[in-house]
Amino acid sequence: MRRQIRELGRRSKRAIEYGLARIPGVKRVYWRYAPVYYRWKLREQIGHDTPLDPIRVLSVNPDQIIRFTGRTDAAGYRYQDLGTVMEGEWDTQPTQLIEDTVIYRSFVDRYRRDQPWEETELFAKLLSGDLTKVDMNTESAETLREELERYDDLYQMLQQTQYKTQQELRRETGIRFDNRVGLLDRLTDEITVDVGRDGELLFVDGRHRLCLAKLLGLSTIPAVVLVRHAEWLPKREAALNNGTHEHRDHPDIAPYLRST
Repeated sequence: MRRQIRELGRRSKRAIEYGLARIPGVKRVYWRYAPVYYRWKLREQIGHDTPLDPIRVLSVNPDQIIRFTGRTDAAGYRYQDLGTVMEGEWDTQPTQLIEDTVIYRSFVDRYRRDQPWEETELFAKLLSGDLTKVDMNTESAETLREELERYDDLYQMLQQTQYKTQQELRRETGIRFDNRVGLLDRLTDEITVDVGRDGELLFVDGRHRLCLAKLLGLSTIPAVVLVRHAEWLPKREAALNNGTHEHRDHPDIAPYLRST
């Protein structure tokens, strides 16, 4: 109940922010000061003195993201959870492996075994209605195949060009996403992860892009951290301040070592 009340308050603030971000004369000012404000706000929320930019887009090896986070409904609260520090056992819960998902298995069939979409598990489950959280037109086999062919285009693009952030794609293609108006929305439109107590990267959202990146063997992809485990921050701080070798190459640590 408390979370629902807080959510109503956030939505009200969000509506005001989105309204301002859409006004032509205010839009430029918004994008100048929104990053400054959210860096300060989320840093205060995290409460640690070591270098940490909570809205930084990290470069992550997709092979380091092996399984899902154990937080409940994590993908549904990306905007709200950005920059959060959380205690508990959520990072030690047994969760599904990325390579065990219908999407990953179907992408393997499509891109490594050259199967038509109609013969993949993903196609069958979407057409039958077994997968209901996927935003696709499943009225007929033909329309569904056309929807899935968008992944063929994305796969080819990733083969030919460097993986780009969603913001970079918007600038280059001119495509507008009317429901991605504010800074936090655009950040959480990237592949999102949590960081467990020992630095484990736990997947939250963006599975199609992550699966394609894994299949293509990409060395790095952009990702945004939503939640860090409370026990991770002291280990991170030790690596940054004391020069300990453990975790020095971690994507949540290495960029800050290079900048010092």
